[in-house]
Amino acid sequence: MDKLIENAATCELRSVIRFLNAENIKPVDIHRQICEVYGENAMSDSMVRRWVRLFKEGRTNVHDEERTGRPSLISGQNFNEDDEVKKAISAWLQSQASSFYDEGIQKLVPRYDKCLNNGGNYVEK
Repeated sequence: MDKLIENAATCELRSVIRFLNAENIKPVDIHRQICEVYGENAMSDSMVRRWVRLFKEGRTNVHDEERTGRPSLISGQNFNEDDEVKKAISAWLQSQASSFYDEGIQKLVPRYDKCLNNGGNYVEK
């Protein structure tokens, strides 16, 4: 294939897995095909195997199920939509004093200094 399909939706990848699994394609080959079309980082081999198992167990839905976890909570507010969270965070960021940002930037100075003076070893081992 000449061009990779980038930024595929998770449900698209799951649909491909469901289809190829129905065709009795082995999980390792499903993963290989997904990597060829969507790129190496589209989905891990273990995740492909997990979805194959779920589909073999009878799952048909390729979308995420509702989660029962704690709702998003920022300063006492509940949010139902991602856009609501984005607006609340933007408003909070805009309400901060300039000293908040200055302090944050100043905390970066020792970090980038350490990277620059570490002989090219940017990751600590």
